[in-house]
Amino acid sequence: MTEGQRKPVGWALLAAALIAAASMLLLYRNYRTEAQAHRQVMLERGRTVLDSLAAGIRAHGRMGRYHGERLAAIFEELAATPGILALELRTREGSIIASAGDMGLLPEGPLATPCWLESRLVMATEPELTCPAPGSGRRRGGGGRGAQDLAQWIPFPAGPYRLSVVLDAAPMRRQLRRDQLQLAIACAVAVGAILLGTWVLLARLRQRSLQAALGLAQERATHHERLSQLGAGLAHETKNPLGIVRGLAQTISNAAHADRETKRVAHNIIDEVDRTAGRINSFLALAKPKAPDLAPVDLDAFLGHLLSVVEPELEASGITLEHAQTGYRVLADEDLLRRGVLNLVINALRASHEGGTITVEVQPEADTVTLSVVDNGCGIDPQDLPRATEPYFTRFEGGCGLGLAIVDQIARAHNWKLTIASPPGAGTRVSLHGLRRVG
Repeated sequence: MTEGQRKPVGWALLAAALIAAASMLLLYRNYRTEAQAHRQVMLERGRTVLDSLAAGIRAHGRMGRYHGERLAAIFEELAATPGILALELRTREGSIIASAGDMGLLPEGPLATPCWLESRLVMATEPELTCPAPGSGRRRGGGGRGAQDLAQWIPFPAGPYRLSVVLDAAPMRRQLRRDQLQLAIACAVAVGAILLGTWVLLARLRQRSLQAALGLAQERATHHERLSQLGAGLAHETKNPLGIVRGLAQTISNAAHADRETKRVAHNIIDEVDRTAGRINSFLALAKPKAPDLAPVDLDAFLGHLLSVVEPELEASGITLEHAQTGYRVLADEDLLRRGVLNLVINALRASHEGGTITVEVQPEADTVTLSVVDNGCGIDPQDLPRATEPYFTRFEGGCGLGLAIVDQIARAHNWKLTIASPPGAGTRVSLHGLRRVG
């Protein structure tokens, strides 16, 4: 993702986060409003019950007295109303005057009101129980029945009084839980939508970036392929005249009448033509990679033949090449493997000093082996390691920089892995991992 793409993405994500936060805040405020409304309805109902009961008690009383059965009937009738769990009237000292419902739901001791207890609401008030004046609305004189009725009435204890009611808050609690669940689902949906939108946005931007990179890579590949074709054609056409030049120089060198200086110049021409032809062959190998023809390769015989090829140059440089017998056979294209290992040995030879040692190691790993070429030469600068397999990159004077690039190409063609380790002052180890064992 480019810097120009990051800015709009950042703004889009910030806007999405703000929208999500605002949505969740609005949903939470709606939930709080609904919860407060439910609580307010319950509180209003509790006050209504208490006011109605206090008014009923005052209307029932006579001359500071109350009839026990009739007062109990008022309490029982009201307690039978749905949603009312318990009613109680008591004095300050705790004497119960009247009660109804499940009295176990009333908490013991003084209690702040209103009080929310799990699935119930407890409310209380201290009513003024002023009764009607004696004889109000009643027939005077005569009969003893009125006096007999009044004798059944009990004097109200001294006040103040505490009138309590317990309301069933379970339906409200269930509704609040449903509202909470709806709030959680809505918030989860909002967050999920934002995350999904963010993922889609990032995926879309990544897709565009990958498409752009793929298009650029295809364009570069096409361009490189054209250059490779042109270069391969030019190299092929160049090899023919080089062959002619080499043949003429060889003829001059073999001429009987040629003096020593002429022969020396002819040999120099031959050497330079051979060096140039070698570079052209390396370029052709890199420009037109060969598909590997896999077959079992005996590593011991392979390394023995390789030693015989490079032995003259090793002796001339005073460098020793060591390898142990392994008894392994691997599946590879022998020609490509020889080209790759030979390039590694030549690189190690160039990096080594007189008296140095080059070691070819073969280490088994499950059903594969790792083939390594190790030297104790000058090593590779750490800052050059990332570019070691880059074509035409070299620090050797006179080198063409194609050796490791060709080895890397051969490794990838076989699905092997090329690694390079070069600790400062400790030489270099170049390894081919994943050579499959057979037999």
